[in-house]
Amino acid sequence: LVRGWDFQQFYVAGRLVADGRAAVLYDADAFQATQRSLLPVDEQNILFFPLYPPMIGLAVAPLAKLPYLAALSIWSVLNIACYAFACRLLARAVGRRYRWVFILAAVGFFPLFIALRAGQMTPILFLFLVIGLRYRSGLALSLLACKPQLAVGTFLYFALRRRWSVCGGMILGGLAQAA
Repeated sequence: LVRGWDFQQFYVAGRLVADGRAAVLYDADAFQATQRSLLPVDEQNILFFPLYPPMIGLAVAPLAKLPYLAALSIWSVLNIACYAFACRLLARAVGRRYRWVFILAAVGFFPLFIALRAGQMTPILFLFLVIGLRYRSGLALSLLACKPQLAVGTFLYFALRRRWSVCGGMILGGLAQAA
């Protein structure tokens, strides 16, 4: 069983971009042929369809030049660093009285271990969310477009609260990513 099953999709997209084949990023046959050439495919390791926005392929392209396990290891370290930094930013909002409770909760947060095992990008998106909420930065929040359902929900939250500068930043960031 290939480790980091979600990361496989990012790795394949990154390889297509790194190889100058971004034009076929959403061609399911080309995507799956690339997956077959890079990773084992069998009843435990299924074929994927290209589901993520193109910025994922662009962001992972440098890692996709490495062997899969090396790329996954770096991805995992990046995820841990993003989670730790997000927790550090959040810890500033927690009073001293509850600091140890926060630290224990952050270290023992079970979904983090699932995200790391699966090679997900959740800790990276968590950092974008914390930065965006802490500094009311629509540009940081626009990076949630890597998982559009997160961006839409966050945008609606700020729109309902009439935080137009945050909404504008999210729109600007989204347009920049689309370009």
